[in-house]
Amino acid sequence: VSGATTLTGAQTLIGNTDLQGTLSDSTGNVTISDNVDVTGNLALTGNQTVSGTLVVNGATTLSSTLAV
Repeated sequence: VSGATTLTGAQTLIGNTDLQGTLSDSTGNVTISDNVDVTGNLALTGNQTVSGTLVVNGATTLSSTLAV
């Protein structure tokens, strides 16, 4: 498949999936209703909201002001 593709309805991906490019939901927020494991780097821009308990394992660098 090349070019823009629109999938409607529920989608199930089984196995390894190499998603590249931008994932977006033009009508609202992208919602992931499951656990997410990230290997490699995760770059976040904008504001982040964490609900629940945030656990950080390993070295952590804060390069701005932490508001409490």
